[in-house]
Amino acid sequence: MASDDTPSIAYTIAQVGPHKDGLLVRFEGVSDREAAEALRGTSFTIAADERRDLDSEEFWPDDLVGCTVVDAAGESLGTVESVVFGAAQDRLSVRTPDGSVEVPFVDAIVPIVDLDARRIVMTPPIGLFPSNEEPG
Repeated sequence: MASDDTPSIAYTIAQVGPHKDGLLVRFEGVSDREAAEALRGTSFTIAADERRDLDSEEFWPDDLVGCTVVDAAGESLGTVESVVFGAAQDRLSVRTPDGSVEVPFVDAIVPIVDLDARRIVMTPPIGLFPSNEEPG
């Protein structure tokens, strides 16, 4: 596991356990509370080849970023710029020519994710994107 420090620092997880509404993680070499609190706000990553295997309907957020987003007719809606994590559902932040749109990442709106083609097909409700406003 590596941190977002520059240069990145490698950490080894020594122990993980439930704590309040999350997890309490102890790293080797981080031996006291002061050292642990110094890591607050740090992002940690693992190499792609060390990740667990995903189910067919699961995706790594960084694999979605940069995917082209199209509607069912193949018309471009934008590009995924980030994944926003939520309590009820995650959302895809899609960069359009008019700005960003957050789209609920649910099967009814995002029926197809083709990572090989780097393409996501959406069936957004009318008005979610400026390009699919109701006529008239």
